[in-house]
Amino acid sequence: MKKVVVVNNVTGETFKGVFPDIESARNWIEKCVTHNSWGKPDRWETQTDGTHEHSREILGETGSYMEYFFPCEYTVDISDNTEEYNIEKEIDDAVSYEKKIEDACLDCLRFCRYFLKVNELTLQQKKTLKSDFSDVISYLKDGDADNAKLSIEMIEKPAYNLLKARLLKIIEKVVI
Repeated sequence: MKKVVVVNNVTGETFKGVFPDIESARNWIEKCVTHNSWGKPDRWETQTDGTHEHSREILGETGSYMEYFFPCEYTVDISDNTEEYNIEKEIDDAVSYEKKIEDACLDCLRFCRYFLKVNELTLQQKKTLKSDFSDVISYLKDGDADNAKLSIEMIEKPAYNLLKARLLKIIEKVVI
């Protein structure tokens, strides 16, 4: 990854871009320079305010004239920010994974609650259900989707097949 920072030396304005490689960065810079996006590049001009150190005399067919050098109005800095990008990506991925875990945990709890409401279960069956799925929720809260999935698969009560299928589907969103 390449980071480009351009500062207009006249206005102090800053422009930034991040690119996957140096070629992409250089293409962007070339396009912006062509359009004078950041100010004017190094150049020779015939008009001056009289304070230029560099000048040259140009001889033409109709006579001679003076050109004066004007330096670039901006500074371009290209740096490698691969390490910074990778750290930010790891953090973003971790946050995304945590969000998936949180969503899966809530979805599992909601579906368990729904399952309890639509099925006529005895108090003992409800206690058993709570016990069987407490490990699942515990694993999810710890961010361990693989063991949550294994816990669901180990429940051998045929009455819970619909619940198991639904919870496995929820957890698959996290594991992918």
